[in-house]
Amino acid sequence: MVVPVNPFLVSWTVLVLATLLSWWLEAMADGTLVGTAVLLVAFFKARMVLMVFMDIRAAPQSIRWVCEAWVLLAYTALLATYWLTPYFHAM
Repeated sequence: MVVPVNPFLVSWTVLVLATLLSWWLEAMADGTLVGTAVLLVAFFKARMVLMVFMDIRAAPQSIRWVCEAWVLLAYTALLATYWLTPYFHAM
């Protein structure tokens, strides 16, 4: 007997594990690289929510590319802000 795999349950489990990974990373060390890793996990989770729970993976290609671009642009903007803020405070 083959048990069907529920993609929502698998995705939810991955999201919970990614959250635990973020907490563990933050507890283990402090620094810019840890913050970068936590941001990367957060945007992985955002992309997963978009693709699975908002069903963007089944949407037309143009909508999917806009969502992918938004995730990448938002991650890049937040990462740049995160890395460059100490330089602006030093001025």
